[in-house]
Amino acid sequence: TPLFGAAKKGHVEICEYLIKNGADINAITMV
Repeated sequence: TPLFGAAKKGHVEICEYLIKNGADINAITMV
């Protein structure tokens, strides 16, 4: 997920932005 990708790369500001704007923190990427 975009949130996981941002977190993995250490982009705290992007993580905060995504969460504030409704990103599902429990989303699972189906591969």
